[in-house]
Amino acid sequence: MIRNLLILLACSVALLLPAEQLTTVTVEAFTPRGSGGQAGTNGTDLAREFARELKTKEIYSIPPQQEARIAVTGSYFSYGDKNFIVLKAVSTESGEVLAVAVNGEKPFTALLAELADDLAAQIKAEGNVFLPPPQTALSAAGRLMNQVSGNRRNIQLVIQAGAQGPTVMRELARMLNYLGFAVNAKGAEPDFQLVVGGGTLKNDLPGTTAFLRMRLVDAKTKTVVTWSSGSATCTGENAAQEAFTSATFSAASDLLLKMAEAGK
Repeated sequence: MIRNLLILLACSVALLLPAEQLTTVTVEAFTPRGSGGQAGTNGTDLAREFARELKTKEIYSIPPQQEARIAVTGSYFSYGDKNFIVLKAVSTESGEVLAVAVNGEKPFTALLAELADDLAAQIKAEGNVFLPPPQTALSAAGRLMNQVSGNRRNIQLVIQAGAQGPTVMRELARMLNYLGFAVNAKGAEPDFQLVVGGGTLKNDLPGTTAFLRMRLVDAKTKTVVTWSSGSATCTGENAAQEAFTSATFSAASDLLLKMAEAGK
């Protein structure tokens, strides 16, 4: 009986484990410096091969139209008998920057595995400083409180996000309330409509990608004030829900900052 209870407890704990957000990157074509090094070396090919090396470190390259957690740029050149590759990795979530450089008396392509090892090691060493943990409604709002003020203005939420609509509605409403907005206030005319659309996308990553689009509409003039989008990829039992939650905070943060910059 005790054994069965322990098995049941272990299964319950496993189901409660949060989904894991994948580490995703966009890798731009590497830029040649000086002579560009060896004849025939192509920056686009180097970037593509580097992305393959990163995949072996569980860092996944995604198309530029999706929002990656890390943006990577690099350059390459030759000096004397050595080839050099210099890399800059910027966290799109924290703004932190990592720099990595490798060199050796071998072809540029032969330096990419070491470059991927060094970048992966730096990302791991920096931990939550470089890639912050998944946001909550409170932490997402906290990052905006010095720039965005709701002043009890009423926002009507219009959610078109399929099966995950209730998750998006709940988390977005919490975030807006923390910032001082009223959400779907009864008996009050809305000042704005916040329309959310999107769906879950499948791709070659080992997880579920959620993509959301948002637009803010002036309820009185019916004109679009601004728009934004967000995406996230997660794995695990609750991958779809966690991905939608992360994508919601990403898109909403961008939209609210644009709203403040527009003087609304």
